Amino acid sequence: MKVTGEEFEELVTEAISGLPEKFKEKMENIVVVIESLPSQELLRELKIKSPYGLLGLYRGVPYTRRGIWYRNVMPDKIIIFKKPIEALLWFGRSRFAKD
Repeated sequence: MKVTGEEFEELVTEAISGLPEKFKEKMENIVVVIESLPSQELLRELKIKSPYGLLGLYRGVPYTRRGIWYRNVMPDKIIIFKKPIEALLWFGRSRFAKD
């Protein structure tokens, strides 16, 4: 299932908006970025063979490790990979269409 970049961004925004409040309140100083595919360097670093094996990634300081010193820092990042998610949706859709 392919969607435009704008449609995908809307879906991600809706998903974040739909999170329970207890999760949304912890998303302070976090940016969400959409990329097409993970880089080869990232795949090597994480020891993942296929670029379709990674749907998203969090880069930053875990919420449980933030202390009073966690101020005036660059935002943590959630990276959502568009093509692997599209492939998963397509696979799921075609699989259920056969049933």
